[in-house]
Amino acid sequence: MRNGHPGQDDGRRNGRLSGNKAVEAARGYLEELTGKEPEAVSGLSRVQDGWAVNFEVVELERVPSSTDILASYRVEVNNDSELMGCDRVHRYYRNQPGND
Repeated sequence: MRNGHPGQDDGRRNGRLSGNKAVEAARGYLEELTGKEPEAVSGLSRVQDGWAVNFEVVELERVPSSTDILASYRVEVNNDSELMGCDRVHRYYRNQPGND
């Protein structure tokens, strides 16, 4: 789908994709799907056949920036760096408390 995704041997250990390569692949898919660059990685966890990566994305920039609208996305990639799922799981104002 996108140039630069890890190949069969790139970023793999014991046949499993490494976490940093999973983040790289997931970031590329998210940028393609939303047209927006993630601001931060807020979570990374291994799932059955790959990784789930959580990203924070600015969906609407406002002035002042404390009123920006952000969203949390969960992107899952398998051990071959293929997209398995992408969901927006939460939307909030940057200044909204409790968004750790």
